[in-house]
Amino acid sequence: MINLATARLADVVNQSSAFYDAEADEFLELNIRSEPSERVRPVRVADSPIAIECTLHQVIEVGNSFVVMGNVVAVAVRPEAVADDGLPDFAAIAPMSRLGRAQWGLPPEVVEKDRPTTPQRP
Repeated sequence: MINLATARLADVVNQSSAFYDAEADEFLELNIRSEPSERVRPVRVADSPIAIECTLHQVIEVGNSFVVMGNVVAVAVRPEAVADDGLPDFAAIAPMSRLGRAQWGLPPEVVEKDRPTTPQRP
């Protein structure tokens, strides 16, 4: 299960990165609202605008970390995360990223650039 982390959820996302005991329910500990998933057993974060349900495909050890790959079996998207053209509205979603150490990437201004129909030199 992948729940998109957003700027609005930044504090709770950061709190969930603490080392909890395996028996701890982080949803209860952090007062995170959950809702059932469609195709996988783990629940999803109700306040996340996009949730991607996956089954495990492969785990690759890289140094002291792991790369986890999954097969996407369902995607849940909240209506407010969709623009008028039916595609994701990144300004509304405000996705954030984990950069490393204590650093998080927050969404910058969204810039639009039309794609050219033919290759052009800059």
